Amino acid sequence: MENKELLLEFIYLLKESIDFCFDINKFEDRIKLQKYVFIGKFFGLKHNYKYNMYIRGPYSSNLADDYYELGKNVNEPCSKDLNFNTENFSALVKNKEVEWLESATTMLSLYSHYKSNYKSLLGNTDFEKIIKDVSEIKHLIPENFIKQVCYDLKDQGLLN
Repeated sequence: MENKELLLEFIYLLKESIDFCFDINKFEDRIKLQKYVFIGKFFGLKHNYKYNMYIRGPYSSNLADDYYELGKNVNEPCSKDLNFNTENFSALVKNKEVEWLESATTMLSLYSHYKSNYKSLLGNTDFEKIIKDVSEIKHLIPENFIKQVCYDLKDQGLLN
């Protein structure tokens, strides 16, 4: 499935599963959509968007290009099967604020790119190290909040 078709279906899924109605004119909605698509990959969403680390965490300029191109037609279903774990994804992200999404995507990005840096000699994940690293990057977000995000991700099996 092409990224734009997938994006249309994913946005409709977000509307149905977590009551997120994407409004391209709202900055916060654009941030949230960036984060939802990023996290979606960890639940089986098969997209080809490339992300780079940016001020608010992982950001995909190609994704932004696609949702701007799609414009206001993004809340209509296109009936494609995403083969996606909607239930677990929705349980994790529903009602989460931007700070949680930024912390979670930053943590997932660091962990997936530098997994060996976060493993102890025994092969266990060093959660304190990843919390510290994310806290340094997201220094305006309290460390206790980032710690809770870490345990939310761990509980979903996204950090192991």
